Order: sequence, then structure tokens, then C-alpha cells
Amino acid sequence: MSWIDEATTQMQRWFQPTPLRPSWGVAAGSPSIEEDATLPFHPSDLSLRQKPETSLNAREVTDIARARRLAVSQGVLTPELGEYLLPMAMTEGEGGGIGIIEGNERFYASKRFKSYLDKMGMKEDEDYTKVQYKGEPHFRIDSANPAMAAVILGEKSRLKRAGGTVEGAIKGYNGRGKGVEAYTDIPADVELYLKKVQKAKELLEHPKNSSIYNHFNSEFGRLRSYLAPGK
Repeated sequence: MSWIDEATTQMQRWFQPTPLRPSWGVAAGSPSIEEDATLPFHPSDLSLRQKPETSLNAREVTDIARARRLAVSQGVLTPELGEYLLPMAMTEGEGGGIGIIEGNERFYASKRFKSYLDKMGMKEDEDYTKVQYKGEPHFRIDSANPAMAAVILGEKSRLKRAGGTVEGAIKGYNGRGKGVEAYTDIPADVELYLKKVQKAKELLEHPKNSSIYNHFNSEFGRLRSYLAPGK
């Protein structure tokens, strides 16, 4: 083998993507933070969230960063919208599940939605199931993880009512208008939800939250070397 062949082979190894499955854990070679280390979040007003997320561990933050990078590189999310995955996680108070209720959410089985599921590494009969709803094919969501959240957020961003805006996509992720939050008696309000997410993003940029925000951004940057080659 010539030195050119050897160099080509090595380059192919370097740019071989690491799939998100089978594990959603911290990738090999992660910085010194332990995967179960607590990364505290310091809100200025706990009433911003119905179920305040006061901390995430490094594994959860890394998983959200992985989903962000893959979603952006595959065109599921715009770069600007991808930045909101962590603020949404802090707002939802459900860790890496980002508010998804397993087995309780259905989406029309469009080609676009299916392509997003495929691009984010979601598996049929494991992460989602084909079902019939009101006589039409739908996908029932069976996994609550950052990749699935990115799929749903990406789909919401393409709907006409989102108006092609980040704000419209975030409100769409929460629902329509006003209702009742699942398992609570707290009113759901998409306008209030948007304000919560925007405030969470602002708080994440505060020096007190440097541990969680820096880890999120450093993992996102570090993962560029092996997620989605050429992106």
C-alpha cells in the first residue's frame, strides 16, 4: 500500500461518523467532566417553570449536544433553532426527555417526519410505532430523548403555522393555544412557554451557569469531528 493509500484510509477513519445508537451516553474521549457529574442551573425565578430543572448531569447535557449537532448537520434543525434544545430542556424539567410523554404523542406519518426519524437514528418499533389514528397513518412516539425532541421540533418548524420562525417552532413544540399541562392542573400557554424558554436561554448565558453552558457548547464543538462527515 502506498503512502497515498495509507493517508486516504486514515482520513476515512477520522471522518467516519459515530452513530447515536446503541448508547446515548457520553462519547469516548469526552473532556474531564464525569458523566454523572451534576451541572447546576441557577434560575433567577423558579416560577419560570412549572417543574423547575435545577440541574442536569453531564451525560444528559452531552446527549442534548449530540442531538443538536446531528440535527443541524442533517438539516432537521437550523443552527439557530438547535441552540434552543438545552433551554427547552431546562424549561420542561424532564431532563433529556425535553417534555416528551412516551406513548402519548402521535404525528402524521409524512415522508418528511419519517426522514427526520431516520436522520436522527430513531428505530421503528423501538423509538416509534406505526399506528392508525382517525383513519390515517401516524407514528406514536415511544422514546423520550433529545434526538426525538429534535425530530419533533424540526417537524413543528416546517408547519405553516410556525411562520418559518424560531419562535413559531418553539410555540408549536408546546402545543396550540392554551390547555392543561399533562399530569398537572397548570394551564399550558404557548406564549408563556416561549417566554420561559427565552428566559432559560438568557439564564444559561449567565456566569453562574457557566459549567452547564460551557459543557453544552464544548461538547457540541468537539462532536463536529465525528458526527455527520463533511458537515
